[in-house]
Amino acid sequence: MRRTSLLIFLAIFAVAANGQNAPKASDRATQAKVATEAKRQQREDAKAAPALSKQRALLKPIMDARMKKDYKREVVLIDKTGKAHPELSASLAYERFAAMAEYDEAGAQKYAGRLAGTTFKNDPMQVNSLVRSMVEDGSPMKHPNATLAVKMAHQAYKVSKEDPMIGETLALAYYRAKDRAMALKTQKRVLAKAAANKQFDPAMLVVMKSRLKMYQTAPAKTK
Repeated sequence: MRRTSLLIFLAIFAVAANGQNAPKASDRATQAKVATEAKRQQREDAKAAPALSKQRALLKPIMDARMKKDYKREVVLIDKTGKAHPELSASLAYERFAAMAEYDEAGAQKYAGRLAGTTFKNDPMQVNSLVRSMVEDGSPMKHPNATLAVKMAHQAYKVSKEDPMIGETLALAYYRAKDRAMALKTQKRVLAKAAANKQFDPAMLVVMKSRLKMYQTAPAKTK
């Protein structure tokens, strides 16, 4: 919200600095509109400030435990906070997963599976994030549950109506599950859909093509 206020301030400054002559009628109208929006945003910021301050106070012990790498305590605190403030449970769910993964990989992945079927059932991007944490290159998990990752990614892909970004995750999950054939089939499909979208991120297309090449040249039994 502060960023929005800053952008509005910069917009006012830019208009004011646009020459030394008196502003035209259209310029004055723009300034008045921007000023009105700035005041509205300030009122919203002031109204939200107490709630944000309260939330920061609630989350501080959790963040402190995280900073100290006391992950078990972090999970306990998250559970305690979620029980007392149910409205925060969903926003703390991924943090709980990440903390738990530091000392109990199997338990963390089971928890991720539960989230996929409950809290994040209709949120494919959140499920996608969980799966990426399990199967992505450089994942800290030493023993990723690839079978569960495929199940979760498939669900997210379906709910997202076959979003190529999530489909790319599904292909990677198949690869980690040593199902090279499905990894190839899925990657080809999502790459074709992504390439047909002129607004799709070109950098991500490069990554997808690189993954496809990796699947094509991998041995029948992947690592």
